Order: sequence, then structure tokens, then C-alpha cells
Amino acid sequence: MLKKFGEKVVKFYKKLSLNDIKKIKPELIISDRYKFIIDDKICRHFKSNIINLHPSFLPYCRGSNPIFFSVYKKRPIGISIHVVTKNLDAGPILLQKKIIFNNQMTLRDLYKTIREEFKILLRKNWYFIKKKKIKTRPQSSHIKEIYKGKEFHQLFSKLKLNYDMKIKEIYDRL
Repeated sequence: MLKKFGEKVVKFYKKLSLNDIKKIKPELIISDRYKFIIDDKICRHFKSNIINLHPSFLPYCRGSNPIFFSVYKKRPIGISIHVVTKNLDAGPILLQKKIIFNNQMTLRDLYKTIREEFKILLRKNWYFIKKKKIKTRPQSSHIKEIYKGKEFHQLFSKLKLNYDMKIKEIYDRL
């Protein structure tokens, strides 16, 4: 999508190193569904020029599988664009939006909705993000929940869940 704005985009699927970044010399790094924790050295070197598209209404459901954990823990459903810091999903918030959903949606439906909402939010705000014209705000520090992939896999298996189950069915199993 950013290519439509004339941006040069380099995608990384492996773990980023500081040397990778020094070679590419990007203006901004956007973490989107990146499965690695960005090293503190990279955060310090690149300062506030790394942002993350996080599929939860932060500070709720930091870490792995936030859409599932937002449903499972009955937290607000939403999206957040935040500055990456050494603390996982805890950096200052640039933009957020709560997502309206209903219990007849599936996890897959919710995932698709969230992806579309990210596109809309980025499209509307790209200029302001790039030019650093958005005032950040800190996340609430009293919410400390961080979820790990292992916890997700255990719960998903134990509760015999799948992505095509309606959210109401998931709530009923809880």
C-alpha cells in the first residue's frame, strides 16, 4: 500500500540486525506481523523511527496472538500504531481505533476486519506519520498483560477452538 504513496518498500521476513538497517538506511521501519522482537540496539540506534501495527487496543493484549487474547480475555477490540521501544508493545501510541464487532463474526472475520482497518488508518494518516506530525501519548502503565505464542497454542488446543468459530461459540466455551 505504501508504494502507492511513492514509498520505497523493503520487506524483511528474517530477524533484522543493526547491520541490515545500516545497509538499507531506511527513513522509517514499520513492523507489521513481524514475528521477532526488535532488538534494543536497533531501537536505540533508530530512536523513534520504528513503528508497529499492533492488532489490539493497547495496552491490552501485548505480545503474541492479540486478536485471540482480546476475545478470550474480553478486552476492547482494536488496532494500535505505536512507536517501538525495548519493552514489548509498550511504546507511545501514535494512532488507535476501536473495532466494532459482533458475536456472530468468526476470528477469521475479525482478523480480516482488523487488516482492513489498518489499511484505512494508514492511508488517512500516512503523511502525518511520515512527517512526524502526530503527537504520541504514553500507554497506561498499570496494565501489564503480555501473551506468548506458547500460551495461545495451549489454550487454542485445550478449548478445541478454530478460526472459523463464531466469537459467541468461543465465549460459550469459556
